[in-house]
Amino acid sequence: MEVTEGRRRQRLGTRAIDLLRQQHPGRTVFARPPGGEDAFWQSLGWEHVRHAQNRDYPPLLLKR
Repeated sequence: MEVTEGRRRQRLGTRAIDLLRQQHPGRTVFARPPGGEDAFWQSLGWEHVRHAQNRDYPPLLLKR
């Protein structure tokens, strides 16, 4: 999912994720953002997680 540049900073993505979480309570939502955007996702409360067995695997960001 991506919010088009002209519509960013309006919390549209956050609201979409919140609705998804409401429809699927107890489930973990994950994101694999393009490189260099981890700090943005973490600023929204997402947890940065590395693969337990392969540190070279791209990280995931989780919203529990």
